[in-house]
Amino acid sequence: MIENFPYRTSRDYDRLLALLDAGHVIVCIVDYRTRDGHVTRDICRGRKTGGGHDVRYSFDARGIGYGEVWPDLDDDFTHVCQYCDLEFIDPDRT
Repeated sequence: MIENFPYRTSRDYDRLLALLDAGHVIVCIVDYRTRDGHVTRDICRGRKTGGGHDVRYSFDARGIGYGEVWPDLDDDFTHVCQYCDLEFIDPDRT
């Protein structure tokens, strides 16, 4: 959990996937590298778009994409979340 952050965050990526599959847009916190190589955190949205073979899960904010998962390309949802050091606010558990 992020220090001094008044909300409980989770890294239960199976739960996140279930929330996204249910159509929720989820508040997420991710790490990313700046141009000078520093790692910083940002708040973004997690969401599912498309349908059938065109499903995509994305984590983005203000036109910046922090991570994408294309299941039909065998992308690993958990791996992408771990790579981004993603945490999310579980709307049913806060």
